[in-house]
Amino acid sequence: MYNFMTVLLNHCVSQLNSWRTNPFVFMFSSLVKRRFSHVNPTADVVTTIRQYKAYLAEHAYSSAPGMFWGIPKPGDSFDILFPEPLKLSRVVVLTGAAINKKIRDKLLYGSLEISQKFLKMENPKKASCKSFSPVQEFKNGELDMKHLRQLYPQGIQCLRISVGAKQKSWVAITEVAVFTEEDSAAESAAARVGEEGARGGKKSA
Repeated sequence: MYNFMTVLLNHCVSQLNSWRTNPFVFMFSSLVKRRFSHVNPTADVVTTIRQYKAYLAEHAYSSAPGMFWGIPKPGDSFDILFPEPLKLSRVVVLTGAAINKKIRDKLLYGSLEISQKFLKMENPKKASCKSFSPVQEFKNGELDMKHLRQLYPQGIQCLRISVGAKQKSWVAITEVAVFTEEDSAAESAAARVGEEGARGGKKSA
């Protein structure tokens, strides 16, 4: 049986020990720097993972500094739901919080699942979507799924981060970056402009 209280107690003791050596760890742990300077498409974010304090699920999806921190159990989900199917090109998920200069609470056992159609909410914390398909597992707490446009040309409406059976530690989801087909086109155009500028600079020299 999953002993939630034991896991909670052990983690609190560990965090309190960290706090004694670094009293500012909790003050600044929510100010997570974003790897991607990017604004995600509008979405609802819900999760069955037990939330820790004020570390909300939507903090991981927002472009503002912040993260989600929680106590998972096997089978928990973290759902990102779009108002309509979107033509996505790439999804990046980063986990793990820096505590006393060490990265802790990574999602080491989990996967990304995708559905093209939202059906209904099973409950306020979990969505029901048509035929979720696992597409990639986490590796060392990170996931970078590319080429989604080719795999799902009709669009994607539901993304799910699923917690695996072997996950024992807490989970800090520090960033979820979702790129659409339009984002990819803009990046390609910017790259071409940069290359042309570099060639022009060489000619001038």
